Amino acid sequence: MSDVKNLIKIMAKIDDYSLPTQQFIQAHRRYIENFSALFSQFKKEITTDAIKESLKRLDYLKEYTEIIYNDLLDLENVKNRQLVTPENCLSSNKEVIQKESVTKGQQRNAYAVNVWRRVKMKLEGRDPDSCRKYTAQEQVDYVIREATSLDNLALLYEGWTPWV
Repeated sequence: MSDVKNLIKIMAKIDDYSLPTQQFIQAHRRYIENFSALFSQFKKEITTDAIKESLKRLDYLKEYTEIIYNDLLDLENVKNRQLVTPENCLSSNKEVIQKESVTKGQQRNAYAVNVWRRVKMKLEGRDPDSCRKYTAQEQVDYVIREATSLDNLALLYEGWTPWV
């Protein structure tokens, strides 16, 4: 899922795909929350209530696993788009908005921390392999090799940030 996460975020901003993509994101979020809650049950003391709750979560996961991934594959299919109905509209509940804004902020912070780590690794000379510290000459050779590699030619794009 992490491979297509950025593409899904981009699709959510495109008008033609916005509603189905947002619906998929919400459904996937519920699915992941159930998955996480199920795993957190294993850390707690096992009781009959916990077993019943775990079984309900397993049933949910069993029922929705195929649906979630089929929905992911159907996102590009314009013909199968659903119409806007009150049931599938996004909730305007204040708590939901606050929760989403907190998670968006956390996601941005996680992204910023990841970028910061990558920059720090490059400055420390640990870019290609984080286990080994490279000399300045090795770093320069590596960057030149990567920049002139024909395999990387198609990876360049407008706004390319070589420091990341």
